[in-house]
Amino acid sequence: MAAFTIRKADKGDIPSLAALGTALNAYHDDNMQLSAEALEADWNWIEAFVVETDEPRIVGFASGFNTYQFHVTKRGYEIQNLHVDEDYRRQGAAKALLTHILEVKRAQGVRKFALSVSSKNEKARAFYKAFGFKENEMKGFLRCKIEE
Repeated sequence: MAAFTIRKADKGDIPSLAALGTALNAYHDDNMQLSAEALEADWNWIEAFVVETDEPRIVGFASGFNTYQFHVTKRGYEIQNLHVDEDYRRQGAAKALLTHILEVKRAQGVRKFALSVSSKNEKARAFYKAFGFKENEMKGFLRCKIEE
């Protein structure tokens, strides 16, 4: 297994994040190219962690956001994206990344974690299950959104 450093992303990582985000979109059959300029403009809104090799090279990232559930008074964290470059998969990068995020957020009092995964992505589903994530199809609920 390769050695990886996991750390909070900084502005210097924006070009790598744009490239990895574009690769993630392509994986999901979306040809949208992420713009480094757009990421930079929104930087204060973004929370991301990166996987860095010894070279150093950014080979993976995860982004997410804090949540709070008033009805059960629990701090939460929603993992929005998690992606590792194909050349670095099955080497422990994603495991190191997710382990780090869970540790950091648990230290901040987070007790509920959530994410979405494609029902067709069996490898990712098994990966998340190994961390204790339980699948829930949200029966009886609809996800509503406004997108402008």
